[in-house]
Amino acid sequence: MNVRSAFPVGTAKTEIAVSLRGALVQSALPGEADNLSADDFDHVVTFVLNTAWRRTPGEPVIDILSSGEMANGHRRMRLVTINDDMPFLVDSVAQAVAAHGLEINQLLHPVVSVRRNEEGSLTNLLAAGSNGDRRESIIYMEIERADARVRRTLEQDIRAALAQVRAAV
Repeated sequence: MNVRSAFPVGTAKTEIAVSLRGALVQSALPGEADNLSADDFDHVVTFVLNTAWRRTPGEPVIDILSSGEMANGHRRMRLVTINDDMPFLVDSVAQAVAAHGLEINQLLHPVVSVRRNEEGSLTNLLAAGSNGDRRESIIYMEIERADARVRRTLEQDIRAALAQVRAAV
């Protein structure tokens, strides 16, 4: 899993967080984000930014976080995948999750234009419709909680699925 290192603090982070929040809200299907409070969105944005802040082009970044939060009496996990934008990503990730018998409770999937520096650090998330250095797909899911072994296997299966998509595309 991705090593959770904090996204650098500063004005750029705030601007990127605001842009990301907007992209997540705009990507939601009608009713999809209704059960997410402002605090929930803050947690989602922080989790996604901490995962996305550094990425090598051509390589997906995946993070799975077991959450202690309760939803309908059940604990959930947060899953985020950041990848170069290409067809079939959501279906491929969802299929990997379903293959483990895990239910997807929340799905947000913005495609964003980004700029990254030479080290792969996120420097800007551009407004919708802008052309950035690259377009990246963000897949955020809240899924049924699973033990550490299942989380490790799930991450491996998602990586394999994304490699298959990349080879096919």
